[in-house]
Amino acid sequence: MSETGYSYGPAPGTPGSGWPAPPAMTLGQILDRVFRLIQANFRMYLEMALVPVGTMLGGIAILGGLALLLILPHLHGTPRPADFLSLLVLLPLAFLLYCGMFVIYALYGAAASYAVVKNHLGEPTSSADAWAVARQGAGRYVWLMFLLALILVGPLYVVLGVIGAVFAVIAVSAAHSNPPPPMAFAMFAPVAMLINLLNLGGQVYMVLMFLRYGLAIPACVMENLPAVESLKRSVTLTRGGRGRFFVAMLVIYAATMVAIVICEMVLLLVAGIAIFAGALMHVTLHSPILLFFFVPAALLVILAILLVLFSLPYVGYTTVVGVVYCDQRWRLENTPPTPAPRGMA
Repeated sequence: MSETGYSYGPAPGTPGSGWPAPPAMTLGQILDRVFRLIQANFRMYLEMALVPVGTMLGGIAILGGLALLLILPHLHGTPRPADFLSLLVLLPLAFLLYCGMFVIYALYGAAASYAVVKNHLGEPTSSADAWAVARQGAGRYVWLMFLLALILVGPLYVVLGVIGAVFAVIAVSAAHSNPPPPMAFAMFAPVAMLINLLNLGGQVYMVLMFLRYGLAIPACVMENLPAVESLKRSVTLTRGGRGRFFVAMLVIYAATMVAIVICEMVLLLVAGIAIFAGALMHVTLHSPILLFFFVPAALLVILAILLVLFSLPYVGYTTVVGVVYCDQRWRLENTPPTPAPRGMA
């Protein structure tokens, strides 16, 4: 998309750029700018995205490991059903881990928005500066993230809770009946269909809400606004630009999915070659070199690859949000979004 004429450096309309502020960038110019920013700052954006993704994977690993430790004793000796009720002891820990991840994601959103907008305006910054800005307004950003989560996925959580309650009633009634009542099986199909329909409707709802409130985080960071005012500001800024916003996010989604699929194919190919080489070397499953060297090394490599793959969408989405935020301010106000001083932010 280099034919758009946008070069990396000060964005059009910024002080010292020598270019008049355009009414809006075309979709091609937005995508060109996004990919140029990612290309020029990929390492910094990726390092920042690794923080929330690493926190998420770490939390899942902790909960999964503890759940496995609770279930394993039921798999030894006389086979008997696993006591899944014992997993309820993990709920407080899961809640604490979720709160920690929630805070990390809020700080990451603020830091990434600050870095992208600064880079888009041609001003140098670093990940340390971006994280410092996020820490200074941590309370405001966490509150904003909570409100965004409530708007985007709150109704979906309510629906899932109702469906979970229905399944719980069916499961309890079936467990206390021998044999289970036919009605329990008859209700399974319509409930499953309802789940699929609600899931589809929930996805559409979240997309529509994100197109309205997706610019709240950069507005909160760059304009030093309270959380509620940032949401209102996002509704104002997205007017007239939600179509381009949606298509730009869709293109980034497609690009990251293609990159992830290619990386997965390469990983499977390498794994297949490794298995074939092990077979030629007559390496068995009980071989010490396999258990104490190759397996740990392979797990570390897979973990590193997963961290990078799961971080790629974050890099793309936050860059789109920052560029669209700047573009909408030029379009609606004919003013560049000059970043607030670090102390104010």
